Amino acid sequence: MSHPQVPPSASPRAKPASFPPTYELTPADHQFLKSLEPLMEGIARSLGPHSEIVLHSLGDLAHSVVQIKNGYVTGREVGAPITNLALNVLAQALETHQDVIGPYRSTTANGRTVKSVTTLLRNRGGHPIGFFCINVDLDVSVVDFVRDFSAIHDVAGPPPEIYPLELPDLIRRSLAEEMPAIAGRTGISASEKNRLLVLALEQKHIFSIKGAVDLVAREMGVSRHTIYNNLRSLRRIQEPAGNP
Repeated sequence: MSHPQVPPSASPRAKPASFPPTYELTPADHQFLKSLEPLMEGIARSLGPHSEIVLHSLGDLAHSVVQIKNGYVTGREVGAPITNLALNVLAQALETHQDVIGPYRSTTANGRTVKSVTTLLRNRGGHPIGFFCINVDLDVSVVDFVRDFSAIHDVAGPPPEIYPLELPDLIRRSLAEEMPAIAGRTGISASEKNRLLVLALEQKHIFSIKGAVDLVAREMGVSRHTIYNNLRSLRRIQEPAGNP
């Protein structure tokens, strides 16, 4: 089974041959585990408050929980030990490389039923360094779960997201969002309308994508030279005073 790609790392050194083994994680291993914290926050926000996200480090099995979101689901905090199931997953993984277990049911200390998925994390050398776990509280009511799962807290929010299959689709849909308002303006030349379209796409950061200039020029029916001229003019205007 495939596993996450992580930074290069020297092989952790297994301490005396016994199970469970403990590992001396390298700085690169710790850095990789640390880098997963924003991902945990994103998943926790997406799934809602009834889903616990847990990151374990195999560097210290007695205090393996190094980060946790919504820990009230199981009642744990940072510094909690590894679970019995995680030890079983580790034992299996060392022999079979089965790195993802679940979904499965388990019961918390306070009797709540959770649906869980446990993923073993390896470094690029293939050595286990941690676990990434998601535990969903199944005892919460469907009404409460759906309400919290569906909640959108940022009312203003970013513009509606486009899910393109290819780059030309993103360009066409971005232009389509801007064209009605700009095309409907009267008293300005065609070249000024083109400039306004380029400005709108620049503000959407479309031109930060490689190949976007040629695609925009094709969709707008102008030359790439025209697009570049407009971009140079716009970026020159936006430079802070005093810059060369």
